[in-house]
Amino acid sequence: FVLTLRLFIQDNDTFSIGNMSKLYGRLPIAKEYKIVFDKLRDILNKFLDEPATTFSSDKPSRRTVFNAIIYGKYAHRDTKEIAKMKTWQSDVLDWDMAFYEFQLILHDFLDIVKRIKKLNERVLSDYSL
Repeated sequence: FVLTLRLFIQDNDTFSIGNMSKLYGRLPIAKEYKIVFDKLRDILNKFLDEPATTFSSDKPSRRTVFNAIIYGKYAHRDTKEIAKMKTWQSDVLDWDMAFYEFQLILHDFLDIVKRIKKLNERVLSDYSL
């Protein structure tokens, strides 16, 4: 699941949210659709940049937690992300809180992906031949 999810966040994948944003900018579609897509992307980025809610001290951003667990545990393992993750794993409570935060982030991230999917379906139905 996480490996599939990663496709939405890495801009080297054609259907990443960043690449979809570029595509929406180029498509000859109603401006309202472009505005809705940009708003969804902004909501997601704002959410990811907010402090994590489950940490008791030194609250990293949700994006920090999200990236550390994805790239420290599951995909394209990165030494910096592994180090962040190991710091949390050194304390059982910190690790439990970090992983719980990751699950909360996944829930909201997927909600935005579902909204983007519905928007894409509307665009395709309005502009299909």
